[in-house]
Amino acid sequence: MGMVTLREWATVLRGQWAVRRCAPVGCLLAAIWLLAPLVGFAEDDFCAEGLAPDSEKGSPYENYPGSGPTRCEGEYSGEVSATGGAGLRIGSLIAGDREVEGDQEVVTLSWQVMRGATDYFVRSEGFAQDLYRMDTRVADSDFEWPLARLRGAGRKLEQMGLLAWTPLNFPGKTLPVYMPVRIDGTEGSASSYEMDIEPDLELRAVYSSVATVDEAGDAKDFLSLEELRVKGPLEGKTRITLTIPFDYAPGIYRLVIAGPVEESGNAIASILICHHAC
Repeated sequence: MGMVTLREWATVLRGQWAVRRCAPVGCLLAAIWLLAPLVGFAEDDFCAEGLAPDSEKGSPYENYPGSGPTRCEGEYSGEVSATGGAGLRIGSLIAGDREVEGDQEVVTLSWQVMRGATDYFVRSEGFAQDLYRMDTRVADSDFEWPLARLRGAGRKLEQMGLLAWTPLNFPGKTLPVYMPVRIDGTEGSASSYEMDIEPDLELRAVYSSVATVDEAGDAKDFLSLEELRVKGPLEGKTRITLTIPFDYAPGIYRLVIAGPVEESGNAIASILICHHAC
């Protein structure tokens, strides 16, 4: 396929994200952790650290309890990059249908319970440089999100990414395990997930791989390898929706998404997924 070498795959097996771009003086490998939440939560606040509220907008990102649950939500200024340059952002992991009624005031987001989990983090974020975001942390496996602020800012739920995860301890480290999100309890398919990604640069195609994990959270045995999901060219800074087949036994798996950059090199992202029961 001429896209990602086995050596490059080995770079992401320990939960890393990598991009190779060849310059006249050689290839530069930049790797940063994707699996840790890229903008953290302060211990005494639900707001993500490092985001600057856009005070010029009518709905700046802030702690906004309103009449609903405590959360931080609104528009912010300045882009938060998940890649530190050229790369790939995973913005959604959805099980079932994401559409809601046009006049629906509250949407219920739910996910699989993880044994031993005490906190679940939920994030909704715009695509294509839409700097709107919602963050919260809950103790249960569902969250009722009032949509008034989102709609008041001119957005729809269908335009937003949705992610939920919980931290899981591995030997010497803690990694987030992502839980596919269901909207209003929709059933959807039991053997596939819908995922939204956003590359920084134009891609020629997008591929996926799925592996079992060992006791350290690293990839162990690949169940699928470099399967084509969508052909390009695919513009950078745009939302790309993928359907990821997941007809496997319940458990935790590592999912790798990769694409050859149109200019040169590859963009690669890797996450842990809780499939059905963990």
